[in-house]
Amino acid sequence: MKKILIVDDDKLLLENLSGIFAKDGFEVETAENGALASQILSKEKPDFMLIDLLMPVKSGIDLIKEIASLYPDLISKIIVMTNSENVDDMAEVVNSGVNIYINKSNMDLDGVLKMVKEKMGK
Repeated sequence: MKKILIVDDDKLLLENLSGIFAKDGFEVETAENGALASQILSKEKPDFMLIDLLMPVKSGIDLIKEIASLYPDLISKIIVMTNSENVDDMAEVVNSGVNIYINKSNMDLDGVLKMVKEKMGK
């Protein structure tokens, strides 16, 4: 079973994304901020991650930098979710090696599932 880690401080979005991935047969882990995601990553490595950029405690940007440093093989397994249009934020993400992001304001849950499956070759 493929495992996905979804990191977002929006509890409703976490619930909706978790449901759609679980229904499709994924094992789903969730974290409401980057610090909780770091704890999960220290114990297990998901097959794929969806990470929000703007979160309390530890931002998605800081989490992605940590992943790039500690687990570089996981960078290609990340899709960023954000409403931010901050060019500097996106430049940091791209410089870390993540090149796919989704605008949360017009996100289609089925489209996210399809994109992850395509990226995973599933």
